[in-house]
Amino acid sequence: MALIDLKVRLVTMLKAAREAKGITQQKLAKLMASSQSRVAKLEGACADASLDLICRALFAVGVTSREIGKNDCGEESGIMKYEVIIYWGAEDEAFVAEVPELAGCMADGATKGKAEV
Repeated sequence: MALIDLKVRLVTMLKAAREAKGITQQKLAKLMASSQSRVAKLEGACADASLDLICRALFAVGVTSREIGKNDCGEESGIMKYEVIIYWGAEDEAFVAEVPELAGCMADGATKGKAEV
């Protein structure tokens, strides 16, 4: 049940962040190298949406890992603290940030800070 609650919370955060920044579903899809229909399913809390896809979408609209870890009151939540491992990915020629507890949840960037955001 906790996983479902987590997904619902993150999808709600995604939609709010996307709309607040004036990003359309189509633009988000392009940022994620996905399709608009996939973004629509994701925001509709499609049961097969992975945490990886949700995290990629959140990072694409500029939500930071720190923001993801905050609760509805804007406070850091004990249940949402995850270890983030950052390393240099020679193949990608970029820093890679991974969250081991969330299988497939990763981001990359030219600097450590951009990878973690």
